[in-house]
Amino acid sequence: MRDNKGRFIKGNISWVKIHGHSKEAIKKMSKTWFTKGHPYGKRFKKGERSSPNTEFKKGMVPWNKNKKLPQFSGDKSPTWKGNDVGYGGLHMWIKHILGQPKKCENCGTEKAKRFEWANKSRTYKRDFSDWIRLCKSCHLVFDEVPKKIWLKRKGVLYL
Repeated sequence: MRDNKGRFIKGNISWVKIHGHSKEAIKKMSKTWFTKGHPYGKRFKKGERSSPNTEFKKGMVPWNKNKKLPQFSGDKSPTWKGNDVGYGGLHMWIKHILGQPKKCENCGTEKAKRFEWANKSRTYKRDFSDWIRLCKSCHLVFDEVPKKIWLKRKGVLYL
């Protein structure tokens, strides 16, 4: 039994427990469900291996490790969006192509905990010359974050 929202009512007994399946139905289910190859059947016992000769063993290297698939990379990828890419996707693409920055182009530090790619023109184009490497503190100043916070607190800027 279910209530008016479609949830099971606690304490009700299912139809199968009351009436049971017929002997023919039980025989048919046992033939189909528990045979090898049936999608819902038990194919192997717990802990049993399917084929020790063909399984992946320790120390084996996958066939596609460190290999690029040129037919699916870059603009040939089925998930490529071109210029319709979002903010996060563009940053991931730049980081993938240009790598993780290790030095700030503004202050020259290499000891900062975090380096980021910053967009010069703030138009977020797929142009490599439009990006610079900055440490986190220089990136905040470059994006004028402290000024935006001050204006938001004053009630002038609404983000």
